[in-house]
Amino acid sequence: MADYEGHEWRELTAKPKSVVATERILQIALELEDLPDEPGKSVHALFARLYYLDKSLWLTRLERDDPDGFFDEFTRHFFEAYERPLRQCLSNDDLPSGSPWAAYQRLTRRTCMRDGVIRHLVILAAGARAHICGDIGPSLVAAADEFRARGKRIPDNARLREFYFSDANRVVLLRAGLRLIDHYRAENSGYRKVVLGVFRFLFPRMSWVWWPVMRSWRQQSWDYAAARISKISTSVERETDCLLASGARCS
Repeated sequence: MADYEGHEWRELTAKPKSVVATERILQIALELEDLPDEPGKSVHALFARLYYLDKSLWLTRLERDDPDGFFDEFTRHFFEAYERPLRQCLSNDDLPSGSPWAAYQRLTRRTCMRDGVIRHLVILAAGARAHICGDIGPSLVAAADEFRARGKRIPDNARLREFYFSDANRVVLLRAGLRLIDHYRAENSGYRKVVLGVFRFLFPRMSWVWWPVMRSWRQQSWDYAAARISKISTSVERETDCLLASGARCS
C-alpha cells in the first residue's frame, strides 16, 4: 500500500487533506477486497469500506463548517493512525497488548469474509472502538500541534466540542452503515442477503442502543484531547502576544 506521510502530504496539498485521505481509504478498501478470503486478509475490507463511506459523507460538512481547516488537518492524522496498525495486521506483526487495535487484530486473525454476519458486526464494532477511543484524541492533539507549528490559531474548545458532538455525527454514521449494508447485500444472495436485509431494517431503529455507546467512546477521546489542546492554544496565544510586544518569539 502507498504511504501518504511526511513530504508526500505536502506534495498533495492541491487537494484538501481530507479529500486525499478519503480517496486513499477507498483505494485501500479495494485492495483489501482483492486479497484471498483467508483469516486476517480480505476481512479488513469490512472496516475499510465503512471508514470510506463515513469519510466521504463528512467531506460536504468539512467544506461548509471547517473554514480554518482544523478538521481537514485532523483527518490527515486520523487516517494515518488507522493505516499504521492496518499495515501491521496485514504483515502479521503482533500489535502491542496495550494498542487499541489489538482486540481488532485478534478477531480478524480468526475471521474470513465467508464467516457469519454477526462475526463481521463484532469486527466492525472492534474497529470503530479502536479508531474512536484510541486514535481520535491523539489525532486532534496532532492537528493542534500542526497548527501551532504554522502559527495558526487553533479553534477554541467550545467550538471544537460543538462540532465533535453534534448530532450530524450520528446521522453520518447511520447513513454510512446503511450504505455498507447495501453494498454487501448487492454482492450476496440467498440466506446472507436476507440476514443483511434484516440488519438494514433494524440498524436505524436501534440507534438508541448503538449511538450512546459510540458517543461514550467519543467522550473518552475528547477527554484525552481537550486539556492538551487548551494547553497548546494557550502557548500559541502567549507566543503571539510576545511577538506583538517585542517583535521576537518568546523563549
